[in-house]
Amino acid sequence: MLRHKYRSIRIMKKKITVVLSFLLAVTFVLVGGNKGYAFQTTNDSYPVSQGVKYSNYTYSSKPVNHLQVDLSNPYTKLKLSVPSPINSVMTLTNRANSDSKEGNRVVGAINANFFNMGDGYPMYLISQYNTIVTPEVLSSSKGYYVSEPIAFGITANGNAEIDYYNSDIIVQYNGQNIEINGVNKTRDANQGIVYTPQHHSSKTPTNEFGMEFIVETPETVSATKFGQTLTGTVKSIRQYGDATKSTIPRNGFVLSVNGTMLEKFKNIKIGEQISVSFNINQKWQDAEYIMASGPLLIYDGKVNITMDTSSSRARQVTPRTAVAISADKKTVHLITVDKGMTIAQFATYLSKLGVDRAINLDGGGSTTMGIRKYGSNTVVLANSPSGGSQRRVSAILEAVSTGTTGTPTILKVTRDQVGSMLVGSKVTLTPEYLMDEHYNPVTIRNEDFTITPQQNLVEVSGLSYTAVKAGSERLTVQNGNAAQTISFDVVDAPSTLSISSDSTSIEPSATMKFTATAKDAKGNNLVYSPSQLKWEVEGDIGTISSTGLFKSNGKYGKGKIVATLGTKTVSKDIEVKETYTGTTFAINNFEKAADWRIETALSKGSHTAIDSKQYGKEGKYSIKLSYDMTGNQSGTAATYLRLNSLVKLPGNPLKIGVWMYGDGKETWVRGYIRDASGERHPVDFTAENGQTWTGWKYIEAPISNDIARPVSFESIYLAQPTVSKQKAGTVYFDKLQAVYKTSYEEPIFTDVSNENVNKDEIKYLVDRGFINGYTDGSFKPTNALTRSHAAVLLARALKLDTTNVKNPGFKDVPTSHPYYKEIAAIVNAGIMSGKDSSSFDPESKLTRAQMAKILVEAYDLTGTTTSKFKDVSKEQWYYDYVHTLAANNITTGYEDNTYKPGVAVSRVHFSLFLYRAMTK
Repeated sequence: MLRHKYRSIRIMKKKITVVLSFLLAVTFVLVGGNKGYAFQTTNDSYPVSQGVKYSNYTYSSKPVNHLQVDLSNPYTKLKLSVPSPINSVMTLTNRANSDSKEGNRVVGAINANFFNMGDGYPMYLISQYNTIVTPEVLSSSKGYYVSEPIAFGITANGNAEIDYYNSDIIVQYNGQNIEINGVNKTRDANQGIVYTPQHHSSKTPTNEFGMEFIVETPETVSATKFGQTLTGTVKSIRQYGDATKSTIPRNGFVLSVNGTMLEKFKNIKIGEQISVSFNINQKWQDAEYIMASGPLLIYDGKVNITMDTSSSRARQVTPRTAVAISADKKTVHLITVDKGMTIAQFATYLSKLGVDRAINLDGGGSTTMGIRKYGSNTVVLANSPSGGSQRRVSAILEAVSTGTTGTPTILKVTRDQVGSMLVGSKVTLTPEYLMDEHYNPVTIRNEDFTITPQQNLVEVSGLSYTAVKAGSERLTVQNGNAAQTISFDVVDAPSTLSISSDSTSIEPSATMKFTATAKDAKGNNLVYSPSQLKWEVEGDIGTISSTGLFKSNGKYGKGKIVATLGTKTVSKDIEVKETYTGTTFAINNFEKAADWRIETALSKGSHTAIDSKQYGKEGKYSIKLSYDMTGNQSGTAATYLRLNSLVKLPGNPLKIGVWMYGDGKETWVRGYIRDASGERHPVDFTAENGQTWTGWKYIEAPISNDIARPVSFESIYLAQPTVSKQKAGTVYFDKLQAVYKTSYEEPIFTDVSNENVNKDEIKYLVDRGFINGYTDGSFKPTNALTRSHAAVLLARALKLDTTNVKNPGFKDVPTSHPYYKEIAAIVNAGIMSGKDSSSFDPESKLTRAQMAKILVEAYDLTGTTTSKFKDVSKEQWYYDYVHTLAANNITTGYEDNTYKPGVAVSRVHFSLFLYRAMTK
């Protein structure tokens, strides 16, 4: 029975015997009226109201937040905010801010009671001014947090308390006083429970294995309270075996009993009188509130844990929340620990804080603390919840300031520049916060601030002041009763003045940024206005702006950069010369996708590294850029491939080049560079709508001479201002470089060098989109050309219509063939024919004889030669075609006067012959 249990607890308390108790010797330091803790690092500490101080510590790498509440302060309260309805949950900051108002400012809060995360109901006893909000429930196992009747609360005298409570519920019937097991909770075996109208359901939550006595009282029962006795008459009885759930009368209660408890009440009859009284020991009677929790952690200054510390819950390293009190019961400590402790570690930590008593509250993901910061009445999160964001919780403990907003007594202003001031310089103040004596924020109006200099070394205008005379000055900034002093020196010149730059030499026509650093006599930065610093150039080497940006005039030579500030003048040598002698500079070879990131405007995009054997020009990888600009109604769509770190280009680059495998979707290929001052400038690799090719192509973007050097590369991107042209596609990039010589020419393929005798002819065809290389960047000039590839090249070169073709009926060229349209177009034009009427043989090698025929047919060539190739006889079908080709200087044959008509034509030879035919 409950009374027996409570009696045993009282005996245990008298003997000072506890389930788990041990004493740890600890060392801590007390400083003045506040405690300084040598065992941990204090990161921040300040009052948030007259009676509430917030501190943040680091203890064994664990972040600790601490609210110290002084209940002796007449403007300070510690309240328990209980949800309404009782099972509603809300984030701590939302609940605290909803409770905060003028005269009741919540300045700090922590999560409080344990609650059922399934339905939101508090799990253990909560009482406010004797009203039982939620019933007493105790766990039967020491492996759970709350297995003993221990609570935190504010007692009737206004003091804080952490101690055991002793409550009972007594039924008076037929001259007997019978203690039952609880109120408004689930009835277990051999128990008696009373259900009042304050139960969360209007029906009893019981089964048929018991009896229920429905009792009506003369008055409506508006609350269930400690110290209350309800007396009424039995109006009906639900018999044993009846599963009907009894309705709880608004003016009465239901007594529900079973098992051994049933034996004590089974003879009650309708019409008889029953009374029930709800009692709690005197210490807790009339308390402002009582909140049961557990386990107990500290009692009388010693570690005293009322749960099994070897249990899984106690050993779990999890965030913790606790409330603790001082020995005089006037100071309350609200504490959260992030990153986790075991229960034993938490108790040890609290003992080091020197608290007298402490009890554990709900923890884990519920552990939350909020505070009011200076300049605001809004409670914001102070800790870092383990789930990444606040969990919605049940009741919370609120530190409240009852002081109403009054006259300013506290202020803070900050300077836009801090240090000694040069005569003529200006400093502007910005108000950070303005508060009254209760730390309530007061509305900030700039016109309410006054600035008073003691020595009149500055002239004041509003919240700004200008230095006019050298000396030591002390300003007083005031608003109402709040004041702040600012001390500084005013000087005529800096004690030291130095000039810095990235280099002592510069490329002709390039730019370089120079920076001056001024210090006072103490080595601190000097405050001065940019207009006070004067820049000059000695020597005919260039000019310098008022911001220190030097631009070479293109002439070689040596000179000086001169800076004057106040009465101080210094100089720095500089030489204009060629510093970078390379032809190109590798910006990025697209070997790592991690070097880049995607940014978008009205588009979607992604990038990945691709093996150069599939798509590439050099190295092991290229970058694949996929974009989708579709779905817009207006605006310019763009997909950016941006370097994570800018690449500074040495010297004076003329242009930026890159290999791009195009998709022909008419995008605008652009880039961004930054000048010496960091300003962005666009550069164009193509004209608008200029990406019209398919396959690899080397493209270049000129860099204007007006852009201040050194420049840094930022990004390359695809843009499309025209909505109707905004499409989705995929392109590839490789070998991004800066170019320094106007004569530089990028090799068109990895296996066709600039020295190749046929380079110009191949480039002619590539530039016009008639022939492409392979995706790996090669041309493979010696590979034999297939009949299908020949058809494609000629269809492109002749610009044949491939959109409306007649099917030639070749079985080996179905309409699904990748080159069906080109083959059909070239056959329809009578330039090529099949091997027979039913086959084209697209993958067979094109012979030199076949090449002669199709070029003569394609370009309507005529004529013949007097000398004939010795391996081309009149009997051969290609006799006239070969000699017509020779007559037009498209072929000369081999040195031994042979043509070798049956030999497969190579890609380079076909390119050469096609070029000659096209340019004849």
